[in-house]
Amino acid sequence: MKEKKITGTAEEKNRLITKICQMYYIDDMNQQEISERVNISRSQISKLIKQGKEKGIVSISINSRYSEENQYSNELIQKYRLRDAVVVDTTGMNLPDAFSRISLSFNSLFDRLLKDDDIVGVMAGQSVNRLASSISVSNRNNLTVYPLVGGFGPKGEDWQANSNARTFADKLKGTCYQFNCPAYVGDENLRDALMAQKDIQYLYELGQRTNIAIVSVGQMGSKSTLLNAGILDNDALIDLTGKKVVSSVCASFLDENGDEVDCIAANRMVGCSIRDLKKMKNVIAVAYGNSKVEAITAALK
Repeated sequence: MKEKKITGTAEEKNRLITKICQMYYIDDMNQQEISERVNISRSQISKLIKQGKEKGIVSISINSRYSEENQYSNELIQKYRLRDAVVVDTTGMNLPDAFSRISLSFNSLFDRLLKDDDIVGVMAGQSVNRLASSISVSNRNNLTVYPLVGGFGPKGEDWQANSNARTFADKLKGTCYQFNCPAYVGDENLRDALMAQKDIQYLYELGQRTNIAIVSVGQMGSKSTLLNAGILDNDALIDLTGKKVVSSVCASFLDENGDEVDCIAANRMVGCSIRDLKKMKNVIAVAYGNSKVEAITAALK
């Protein structure tokens, strides 16, 4: 249909826009059907529908309990230039119920990213451990799972990176590798010597081909899993305080601006750094609770 100039007063044009928008949004007519009904070209129909939104004649509201979560997710994506973000409202929930909801969202995201032959790196941490125990994704073939850091002390808690990697591998029916050394050692020279070992070098090679890394965001203070594990010596703890570290991600420590801090603890950690993570295709960072706001913000920067 040939495009014709729409004449009439502004009031009449608005009346026409309202009519067309009602056909489109309320009556579920497509643009071709509307074009034939009102004898206006399809391209003009498209422009008038757009004007309806611009003039405020049409306002679109999504009535869902997830709409606010999605709004926050989009704000995070835009502000921190993320590929994706998922915000889960756990207001008023106890810890098991909160992680039940978080796990559902994690599984949905993880399932979209995971492919046959993928290599998956897994961090230590209680949040990652809770996700590992509730993994539910469709079957994939030939998956490899490995820990991103060594062990946090001698107790063998179930949130250790080796344990989390084993749980992920069992759930995914994949091959699991282990990081057979401590995550924190007494000095830099020992750290360098361990990192030169063949088994650990192989894990770093896996890191260069990792498709998905699953990490936690650690906070400082009384609720810190890393600090409560008791692996850091006194000089390292004093150094973290003096350099105003607020967050830890794998073997790296960050200040409030999100800058990686050159500190004693970082120089003695054996494992993947945040610089290594940035080279990986997909990194899923998981964090929960108001106490982690400062740490999460630093990690996002």
